[in-house]
Amino acid sequence: MELKRIGSILRKFCLGMEDAKELEDIKPMIAAYNYKMLRFCSALFFLIFFIISCISFTGATQVYEYPFVYIGMAVISMGIHLMTCFMFKPETSGLPVLLTFYLLQLTGYAYGYYTGVVHGPFPAVTFIVMLIILPSLLCDSPWRGNLIMVIVGIFFLLESHRVKAPAFFSNDLVNVVSYFIVSLFMNTNQQMSRMEDFTNRRIIKIQRDTDSLTGAMTKAAFESNTMNALRSESCEGCLLVMDIDNFKSINDSFGHSIGDFFIANTGRCLLDCCRSSDFVGRFGGDEFVILMRGRLDRDIVEEKVKALTVSLKNFFRYNTKYEHYSISVGCTLFKKGTPRPDYQELFNQADNALYVAKNSGKDRCVIHGE
Repeated sequence: MELKRIGSILRKFCLGMEDAKELEDIKPMIAAYNYKMLRFCSALFFLIFFIISCISFTGATQVYEYPFVYIGMAVISMGIHLMTCFMFKPETSGLPVLLTFYLLQLTGYAYGYYTGVVHGPFPAVTFIVMLIILPSLLCDSPWRGNLIMVIVGIFFLLESHRVKAPAFFSNDLVNVVSYFIVSLFMNTNQQMSRMEDFTNRRIIKIQRDTDSLTGAMTKAAFESNTMNALRSESCEGCLLVMDIDNFKSINDSFGHSIGDFFIANTGRCLLDCCRSSDFVGRFGGDEFVILMRGRLDRDIVEEKVKALTVSLKNFFRYNTKYEHYSISVGCTLFKKGTPRPDYQELFNQADNALYVAKNSGKDRCVIHGE
């Protein structure tokens, strides 16, 4: 028991949370946060180094006697900013953004090293400020930021010992070690708090976007996700609109609780039969909508719908002895690289096909355009 608790504490101290699976689930949110912070921080770093470069040309103080060092740091910061804006995308460039952020951090540490060691007797004030501020700018597992702090801290102290007089080195040693310990605990606590916040936000989003009866997406969540998917020119597939045949008579004959049982298990069967890349939504009542992505033609769609229908009929036949369960389906196909209607028009096409299926005897799939 004690070993499990120690392991749990160590995981939280190193990863920021106890469950590594939960960390995987919130990675898109972490990536989006780091993307925004990298854009802001790289622009801020450029502004700071640009101003210092201008001051250094005036020769106002000995600290700024080498302007080209600061010009180089300003160029690196601007390069990182431009790369972030034009090469990375929020939520999908997690690792590249993270590595670039650490490069920006090293630029900040280099600034602290330059002002605290290269100029000899000056104290390590700037380096200590960087040691406290830089790890808190991004969101990542604490162990990485802490490890970088250890490496740059040891490097700074070795250089300070090599360059400075013993009295100045002793002062650096006490200050750097003291503030390193403070920064270590601040960084770890801050990363754990951020990850807990992201986890709570993810839980709230799931609860908001999930239909409580079926586990499918709500109408708003389905429409939002589908419209985002359709913005990509490479997106292709089909949109299915379906409902349970004669559902009103089921409600009238067996009651609303049995009607809810039919709706709930229809939704769950649809989720079980669809792929993780497909979107399954409930639009209210017994109406469901599915977005299937991939290279699909009429034959493939008809096979998929037939498999869905068989699975649903088998479930209700074996679990309720209800022999008359069936669904009607309307479908519309769309291809990549060709002009296609927007979401609302695609939905209307599939909904009209469903209307045709209902008026053609039910228990069938009608594809728009047939």
